[in-house]
Amino acid sequence: MSWVVLVASSIVLKAGGGIFRRRLLGRSNSADPYVSAAFFNLFAGGLLVIVALVFGFKPFSIADVWVWILINIGAAVLADVLQFNAIKHIDAGNFAIIESTRIIWTIAGATLFLGEGLSLIQLTAAMIILGASILVLLPQRSKTAYSALGFMLAGIFAAVYGLATIVDRILFSVVDVISYLSIALLVQGLILVLLYWKRMKKTKELFRKDNFVPFAGDVLFFVPSIVLLLEAIKRTDNLSLLSALLPLSIVLSVVLAAIFLRERDYLGHKVCGAFLAACGVAVLSWF
Repeated sequence: MSWVVLVASSIVLKAGGGIFRRRLLGRSNSADPYVSAAFFNLFAGGLLVIVALVFGFKPFSIADVWVWILINIGAAVLADVLQFNAIKHIDAGNFAIIESTRIIWTIAGATLFLGEGLSLIQLTAAMIILGASILVLLPQRSKTAYSALGFMLAGIFAAVYGLATIVDRILFSVVDVISYLSIALLVQGLILVLLYWKRMKKTKELFRKDNFVPFAGDVLFFVPSIVLLLEAIKRTDNLSLLSALLPLSIVLSVVLAAIFLRERDYLGHKVCGAFLAACGVAVLSWF
């Protein structure tokens, strides 16, 4: 299957999962985000273990890739810690805008370390898509005083998240995605439980019906999204080009939220953003 089909499917699933995640974390009586992150990794890892056992677990030699595994898991845990601490200091709208810039780090890293860059026209199209995602997020930014610490943490998160994709490209060229990811997610979940042990007393809140239903939807959408994205990263011959498409998930999630969650404020921004994103994709597909 083409990596383009895989990444397109991943974007759709991630956008759908975003609807459930907003239901999970976007209410006054929502589940604790640290507990949710830990159990997301544990549930996702457990689900993938079952899938791997059913279809055949493909063992891999840790001795051959231990450095990349260490970096991969370390970056994932660091990204979670940075993300949740950044959100403590700035609102979700500001965080999302900064997070969207991670593709700049991925494109820069892929160009420098993998020799997988973009032509000037493709780079322009990538910036159009990034601009579209920022446009739909812009009305959600905070208009009050902001925290310099929060912006710094969010910026570091975007850099870590973006550059970690380079490691994914190297690691998943030699290991089976589902087999490795099933173990890695469980390890990441356990590390988060240990890091935030005191907050685990709030676990029961996650298992209330009004929280667990969207949590289950979050897992069921995001897990295949992650798998498909990593398979696309494994198969692509241009990581920069793949990364240029990823901000489309932001635009699509905003459109879906307008349809299913009736979040129709600033509809003009959302329509213009969707149009710009479509233009960017058209340019990338043409060239």
